[in-house]
Amino acid sequence: MKITILGEPMAIQSMRITNKGHRYQPKKNLNYKAQIRSQLLQQLPKSFVPLRGPVIIKDLIYVFPPLKNFPKYKINMLKNGNTIYKKTKPDLLDNLSKGFFDACEGILFLNDSQIVECKGMKKVYGLKPRIEFEIEEVEIIKKKELKNQKENKKNENTI
Repeated sequence: MKITILGEPMAIQSMRITNKGHRYQPKKNLNYKAQIRSQLLQQLPKSFVPLRGPVIIKDLIYVFPPLKNFPKYKINMLKNGNTIYKKTKPDLLDNLSKGFFDACEGILFLNDSQIVECKGMKKVYGLKPRIEFEIEEVEIIKKKELKNQKENKKNENTI
């Protein structure tokens, strides 16, 4: 299932702690997660229930708006469909994905620990900021791997 979340991707930092030791999430983090959750609910069928098995995320693309100081030729490249990779912060695997996966919990899957594989993650610039991805529930053991295991066992028995 392919899903697109409109809006600029945002890195989520850890909980903050006050001088008195209370932990809290900054309001902009909570608003960002709420925006993702709202868009997910709008795109999913009403009968959708969170996936319970192992999950693969494919083609996870974080599209950031072009920088204000981008030269015209880079803007034209984006208009022509070219890809310009974002090599600056936020880091891809930690802060950027953490907030996104947290927002998906309870809607797409029960817990982000169910994500067993993430293929094709990238950060790019684009004219329409968004997060695009495809999600798929998989068997615990892929059938191809199971077939290979059976063949290996046969070969061991014939030796």
